[in-house]
Amino acid sequence: MAGFWQLYRAITQIWRLKQSLLYLIGYFLLGDSLNTTVTVIATLQNTIVEYDTLTLTYLLLVGIAAQAVGIYSFWWIQRRFRLGTKTMFTAIMIGIVMLYVSPHPYPSSQSNPTPYLSLFIPATDGA
Repeated sequence: MAGFWQLYRAITQIWRLKQSLLYLIGYFLLGDSLNTTVTVIATLQNTIVEYDTLTLTYLLLVGIAAQAVGIYSFWWIQRRFRLGTKTMFTAIMIGIVMLYVSPHPYPSSQSNPTPYLSLFIPATDGA
């Protein structure tokens, strides 16, 4: 019964702590979007390339390690050159757009409406 009482007190108190409420909502949305992203990526990889479960797990671990290296690298660059948050955000967004619009490995005769999937779809020899 103590758990319900604490839950009631937390719900009544959260309205007084607006920043905490916003943090909890943002944390939930961020966690949900990350889970959705990982699920979609795993589904696409399994559908298009048909990796086995162990390979998908290894790829997920490599992706997590690459994210950690990227986060640390951007943090170091920001600290080293004393760049502001808006400057770093703009630089990262420009980098993401450049990756998205970069040429993909398909022959010019083959149309691909989704170039971001070009890494997962093996190129054919025109057959």
